Amino acid sequence: MFDFRTLNDAFELFRNKQRAKARNPDGSALYESSGKRLIVVLNPIDPNAAGLELTTDESYELKIDTIEDDSIQATITSNNFYGARHGMETLHQLIVNDDIRKEIRVPTGVYITDKPAYPYRGVLIDTSRSFVTIEALKRTIDAMGASKLNTLHWHITDSHSFPFESKTYPELTRLGAYSEKHVYSEKEIGELIEYARVRGVRVVPELDAPAHVGEGWEFAPGTVVCFKANPWRDFCVEPPCGQLDPTNNQVYEILGGIYKDMIRTFNPTVFHMGGDEVNFRCWNSSQTIQQWFNARNLSNSTEDSFHDLWDHFQTQALDKLVSANGGKELPVVIWTSSLTGAGMVRYFTLLSKG
Repeated sequence: MFDFRTLNDAFELFRNKQRAKARNPDGSALYESSGKRLIVVLNPIDPNAAGLELTTDESYELKIDTIEDDSIQATITSNNFYGARHGMETLHQLIVNDDIRKEIRVPTGVYITDKPAYPYRGVLIDTSRSFVTIEALKRTIDAMGASKLNTLHWHITDSHSFPFESKTYPELTRLGAYSEKHVYSEKEIGELIEYARVRGVRVVPELDAPAHVGEGWEFAPGTVVCFKANPWRDFCVEPPCGQLDPTNNQVYEILGGIYKDMIRTFNPTVFHMGGDEVNFRCWNSSQTIQQWFNARNLSNSTEDSFHDLWDHFQTQALDKLVSANGGKELPVVIWTSSLTGAGMVRYFTLLSKG
């Protein structure tokens, strides 16, 4: 059912922003009251649209008129919470502080219909290379809400650090974070997700794999190939290098545990599996992987063979993700790239199992 608590939280946020317009930094009134009231009527039609999906209708209709008692009424009609929130954001931006007339001005005779052109409107933040505080992430989400962006793509892990708190494999965080202070706890992430939801933003977590891994994984020897290998240009696009070994079954066991942790913590409607910048020379440096090729009569010198290995990894990892999600499929995003002597081709895609 529709989450009216979130709607109430969004309305309180709107009301607090209007109060801030009318007050000095010390809290005193900026201007004398004109006696007019602003009445905001929210009318979400569909009470069953609780979560932000790729198919969610975020459109809204905003009407602002003067009513009989000389009050101003703003009516926002939408299909769900997200449209209602966007309507309040537009209303907030229409209300201005007129320091010449010494009053807060609200336009009337307004009729707006609005809907986003794209269902996925995002910002990517990388907190694995450079740790970003929760407060800084909240400021970014504030700006996203103001611009009606709806997706924070959180690149939370990489070869440089593993700051995500894994309850299943705490060694990943203990060994992989820059320090014990540079960790995102399950509680902090949960609070950030709710903070984002009130502002119309979904948080899409990214567990980068099979490339861009390293720090933290040393608790499971043999799972990572060419970590911190030198010269790094021979094994990856940037240091420190590191890729998961797709032939090691322990890799998938660990990934399954991390996926469970992330799904429990983020409750995502979209999940990002990484998948970018796989370096075939890195994989080719592993005798274990070469043995995998030999057992299947595959050459370790052709791109097709490495694509088969890459496909093996993505298929097994996706199975673990679906299993971690209680057997239910969910939209999956991956960056895919092909590294050759001629360069790299990179593209963005949405996948679903099967």
